[in-house]
Amino acid sequence: QEVCECYLVLSSFHLLVLSVDHRNKAFVYEGLLPLAGMHLREIASAISHTFEISGPMTESRLVCCQNSADLDMWVQHLQHQIKMANAHCPVSPSNDISFLVPCDEPWKKRELMRHLWCNTILKWEGKPIQHLGRIQYLTMVQVAGGCVGASEERLLILFPEDLLFLSVDKDRTAITYKGKLPLTGIQAKEKPAVLGRLQFEIAGILTEPILVTCSTAEDYEKCLFYLQK
Repeated sequence: QEVCECYLVLSSFHLLVLSVDHRNKAFVYEGLLPLAGMHLREIASAISHTFEISGPMTESRLVCCQNSADLDMWVQHLQHQIKMANAHCPVSPSNDISFLVPCDEPWKKRELMRHLWCNTILKWEGKPIQHLGRIQYLTMVQVAGGCVGASEERLLILFPEDLLFLSVDKDRTAITYKGKLPLTGIQAKEKPAVLGRLQFEIAGILTEPILVTCSTAEDYEKCLFYLQK
């Protein structure tokens, strides 16, 4: 495991991690960890003052404090802020999703974006969603992969550099990660209208073609706009 000197900055909903570049006398950004859903565990040791932090969207990290007083202070403050963050942005399945999906109105899209920032996304992979940049567009679509793939409901989210797919369970209580594609490696092509369907195809060298069906003309036009620009 890599060990480095770091500074922690605790805010209401996140823990900022900064390493130190002594040569250039500068801080280096190492991550912004969401407190909602975070777990904290003290590591019993007579020679080190260590605690572990982990979460559904973050890798486990060991934090070694300089002394027992610092350890007690960080554990106390972190436990308090984690509790507050969970109360404000609950990580347990929430009925709030049920009236946000389908996100067919602007206010629902805005609230769903906020929900994604604060709540756990099951089976998440890679860097936290907060690191992907500002959400450019979000909508619910039907996707089908391959030539005879069955159509499935997906939450399609466009970021500056990535296209994210999420699923919502049938009870509308949980959101699950289903994959992410870099925009530089894909192309979106319009499909001929069939029985009034608003469809386009996403293709790339490293991915099989994905047929996307939108429910409204606005979603169709905006998805193509962001994917083709």
